[in-house]
Amino acid sequence: MGTLLENSWVVAVGNYQSPSRFGVSVEPAIEMVRRNLGALQDCEPLPSYTVVGLFDNEADAREWGRRIQAMRNDRADIQDVLTRPPAED
Repeated sequence: MGTLLENSWVVAVGNYQSPSRFGVSVEPAIEMVRRNLGALQDCEPLPSYTVVGLFDNEADAREWGRRIQAMRNDRADIQDVLTRPPAED
């Protein structure tokens, strides 16, 4: 495969259940493409994820992954506050 894939990093969101419940992964793009092609060749179900970033270095990809996680965690914190029963005095 081309140099572009071999030198790129992907940030992906997977196991999406809600805006506050999903996983974030950072990995070399070539690994993701190989995994997808392998699933196709073996007639297996394709992984369920959405690519949310493509970077030319790992540091930038990991920073973007942390931002996505922070956004998710902020939403989870807000949801927790909104669904928590009122404290009894």
